[in-house]
Amino acid sequence: MNKIIKLNKKISSKIAAGEVIENPSAVIKELVENSIDAHADSITIEIKSAGKSYIRVTDNGDGILEEDVILAFDRHATSKIKSIEDIYSIDTLGFRGEALASIAAVSRLELITKTESAENGVQISINGGEILNQEKVGSKVGTTIIVEDLFYNTPARIKFLNKNSVEQRRINELVNFLALSNANISFKYIVNDEIRFVTPGKGELKNVILSIYGKNIAKNMISISSELDSVEINGYISNLSLTRGNSSLQVFFVNGRYIKSDLIKDAIMTAYKTMIPINSYPICFLNIALNSKEIDVNIHPSKTTIKFTKKGIIKQLIYTSIKSKLLEVNQTPNVSFEDQLFKKTFSSSSESKDENNKIPKAKEVYAKKLKKLEKKEQFNEKKIENNPFKDNYKAEHTIGNNKEKPNFIDLDVFDVDFKQLEKIESKNDNKILKPEETIYDNLKIIGQLFNTYIISEKSNHLYLIDQHAAHEKVLYEQLMEEFREKTVHSQLLLSPMTINLTYDELEFIMEKEEAISNLGIKIESFGRDTILVREVPILFNKPLSNTVIEDIILNIKKEYNTPYETNLELIIQKSCKNAIKAKDQLNVIEIESLIKQLKQLESPYTCPHGRPIIIKITKDEIEKKFKRK
Repeated sequence: MNKIIKLNKKISSKIAAGEVIENPSAVIKELVENSIDAHADSITIEIKSAGKSYIRVTDNGDGILEEDVILAFDRHATSKIKSIEDIYSIDTLGFRGEALASIAAVSRLELITKTESAENGVQISINGGEILNQEKVGSKVGTTIIVEDLFYNTPARIKFLNKNSVEQRRINELVNFLALSNANISFKYIVNDEIRFVTPGKGELKNVILSIYGKNIAKNMISISSELDSVEINGYISNLSLTRGNSSLQVFFVNGRYIKSDLIKDAIMTAYKTMIPINSYPICFLNIALNSKEIDVNIHPSKTTIKFTKKGIIKQLIYTSIKSKLLEVNQTPNVSFEDQLFKKTFSSSSESKDENNKIPKAKEVYAKKLKKLEKKEQFNEKKIENNPFKDNYKAEHTIGNNKEKPNFIDLDVFDVDFKQLEKIESKNDNKILKPEETIYDNLKIIGQLFNTYIISEKSNHLYLIDQHAAHEKVLYEQLMEEFREKTVHSQLLLSPMTINLTYDELEFIMEKEEAISNLGIKIESFGRDTILVREVPILFNKPLSNTVIEDIILNIKKEYNTPYETNLELIIQKSCKNAIKAKDQLNVIEIESLIKQLKQLESPYTCPHGRPIIIKITKDEIEKKFKRK
């Protein structure tokens, strides 16, 4: 039988350090959060060898009192909470008192700090948790911490670190997020003696986005600011032309703390659903502010996991704020031959290797063209601003208006009464005037292209409309209206339709029986591997065919868990199956009828799968191709 012993302080500190300090980015996170808690408005982060050999964080914050310097490196020594009750209303980023002790236990650390009232600063050196020396030094107000040779005394730890490029990307992401969540602080980020970025620290989030991610992302961001039931949301979302292949740039903060949240991601993706293509992800930088008593961050030492008491309010606020903003935006893609030329010039890696001397010249030509276009755009904007009738002009040229319906979302998703929507107040209460003309008004119909696209023109623009996508969106909106109003009509079948399934499929589909029933499809189980369809919905005075019903039921996806999401997916499938197809020949009356229906929609720009319905090509672009310009 093995004897129970108490681990000595050195061993227990190294074990504890492993929970808090997993990699170099964790060190930077803890040090920078301490700087933020110390009220710094300027923070410099410097790293070498992906933080493995050298990390330096310098701030101009409050500093540490001389008598508290040694105590700061004891485990669970903190100035941020005094009692157990404080844990449930935490307003600081750090609070456990583990960070400095954990970092010092697995590195060679040096700290220099000075408070405003002290005559001199204090310097302390620690190796592997053991204090080597402490002395007074001259220094500025604030704190500098240098961490070298991370995990030098725990070789097993070093083996499990990723290669430098991976660790570097992890640090880059972290520093970006820290800067984004603290736009009032000026951050300087230095990697291997090279300045990566400097943020102005003026409190403008868009300027931070510009400093970190560049002009292309910054110019395609839309500001949002709303409030509901003492929960505020502020930040930026991307317009529909800017998406990515993953959700890595969906960045969330709660009371300034970077967090990861599937709840927030789900609300964002629900708002963008049917407006961007499938497997595309918008870019979002959002901060949620609420009473600290309404959240719990005391779940994991990393403090990136969080629990909310107002889950339904938060999801509804995010959804409504984003959806209403997107509906204000003109979503018609503008096809530019110049953009295609640029992509063609730089997309081929083999060409770039063989013709390196041509690329700078091509880039230069393209840059000049962009500059010329920007000047023209600025001139036009100035002309509008100087026009005494500019308000009328802007109203006439604003595409899309906000017709957001409060009951668009099912209660099962958001767990809150829709009356709460009336409380939502935008801080930037810029009301969009109802436009006198939409993109679909006064289109001159020319005909069909490939029996798939409707060709039309208006005001020196050529418009192409995807007839399948357009009709699919019309049907989708009609079905959604029926679903919202609970006016779906169905017809009883004289002879029930049978669909054969596996036992697992049958079990899963019967779990969705209520959602399927809401669409007018009445089903019941029949044995272990069969369902009976007894009623089918009527669409345009005709019951849906057996083939369509079978496709809808068999294509229910298991990832749609809530009744709303299941219904939404079924409605998308139903509208797609019944829409006009590519290659269908349409006459002028049918085309005009379709366009008339599009004009009535709140967002007639994308089909339910997020593909564009209409694209625009300017007369100038066409004339360039014919060498008229």
